[in-house]
Amino acid sequence: MTDRGIHKKGQRFAFDLLVNIGICVGSLFVSAWLLSGSNLTGAYIRNDLLTEPARIIFVVVWPLAYLSSWLFLRFHLRILSFDWVNRVVITNMACFLIIGSVLSVARVPLLSRTIFLTEFILSSVTLLLFFFVRSHLFPIILAVDRDVSVGQLPRSHGVRYLKLEELDHLPEGILGIVIDSTKKEITQHAMQFAEWAQKGLLIWEKRDLFQLIAGRMVLEEVTLSELEQIGPPRIYTEIRRICDLISAILLLPIFIVLFLMAGLAIKLETRGPILFRQNRVGLNGNLFTMLKFRSMYNARHQAKGAFAEKMDTRITKVGSFLRRFRLDEFPQLLNIIKGDMSLIGPRPEQPNIVAEYSLSIPYYGYRHIVRPGVTGWAQVSYGYAASEAESKRKLEYDFFYIKNMSVWLDLIIVFRTILTVLHGSGVR
Repeated sequence: MTDRGIHKKGQRFAFDLLVNIGICVGSLFVSAWLLSGSNLTGAYIRNDLLTEPARIIFVVVWPLAYLSSWLFLRFHLRILSFDWVNRVVITNMACFLIIGSVLSVARVPLLSRTIFLTEFILSSVTLLLFFFVRSHLFPIILAVDRDVSVGQLPRSHGVRYLKLEELDHLPEGILGIVIDSTKKEITQHAMQFAEWAQKGLLIWEKRDLFQLIAGRMVLEEVTLSELEQIGPPRIYTEIRRICDLISAILLLPIFIVLFLMAGLAIKLETRGPILFRQNRVGLNGNLFTMLKFRSMYNARHQAKGAFAEKMDTRITKVGSFLRRFRLDEFPQLLNIIKGDMSLIGPRPEQPNIVAEYSLSIPYYGYRHIVRPGVTGWAQVSYGYAASEAESKRKLEYDFFYIKNMSVWLDLIIVFRTILTVLHGSGVR
């Protein structure tokens, strides 16, 4: 490593150390200040806080929760990937809940819920700011092979690309190199790549890097052989099915109350059924009847398979409210219990749309190798699609989900879904 590289590494270490010390000190002060009530903080610390071990432990553990989150994220966010914001919040939430549970088992009293929530919010915000600022001050530099177009690479504020004319000499300070293994010329440098990998340099396939940062697969680059190799692990799908059943059963009481309230509102506003049924294409291309609360004046027209438009005049006032907060999807709990759907998966489409897109969009039918979901990666990442071009983009997110199905990705989808529902955005 050159003097320049050592100097940059030292600057990064100093930044991490100083920022974390400042955050931990601030966190301690906030906890002590909130716990002191109307007393002066300094007097409270001397006369009350320091004399009670339980209070000291309660104040100190929240900076420890922050540091635990930071350490985990520091080693797992080498590159700010598509899920880095969600990963920060979920990881921090897990650390706070784990430490809170340890306190409960150790019989340390929860002296203040306000402090718990305040510390969690502050630590989440500071972690997000930390990684955002850090990526700007110390960006990751990736060398790009001459056969790879920089314009085709994903944009990220934490990554800088350096175009190479020759592979024989790499500049100092880079983390890795981006290649396109489909090019025949790349095989000539296979031994060189192996040597660089042994020295700690990352060798990124262009498609893999794009997926890591963008969270989707480029449809034009997807091959049939690649699709044949991806698919949900059987064990995971079986566990998911059990989790779906448990979740749907637990949510049924909410659905019953919502059915009574929404049903009454729908009946008072318009004539027609409370629920509408529509054929959709599910697992392995099988048809099933999907249930929703009726949200339009003409239920028959709604069932024909037309896309909803922005400011659609067919939507009732009650239906607009149900759609905005996705409450119209609640009857699909019954579809989940029957096994037609899952909580998470590609959104089921209508048979005529599937038939049309199967002819015009390559490999469209591969989205049916998993159960369709009430929510999914494409829904929370892209939103509503009402054209073939938009459906192609959503399919890229669906393929990415099918390829990377995991507990972590499902947690991110649940987290984003909750935010989308609370915000009420992306509705038609």
